[in-house]
Amino acid sequence: HKEGELGILLRHNNIVATYDVGAVHGQHYMALEFIEGRNLREFLRVRGKLDLKAAIQLCLDMLRGLDYA
Repeated sequence: HKEGELGILLRHNNIVATYDVGAVHGQHYMALEFIEGRNLREFLRVRGKLDLKAAIQLCLDMLRGLDYA
């Protein structure tokens, strides 16, 4: 729950936005931004091996989000 509350404070292009966290009748929830498309595993399964430049860009984008967080 605390992690979700901290996530609400994060606003970055490389981080999925958290809009709300809470509990209803003992069931916890997180309301997250909907992102159209595939997750990384599915993306790579469909696309196949990335060239070095694309792989580096993808890693840099992920690291920028982590650094911000």
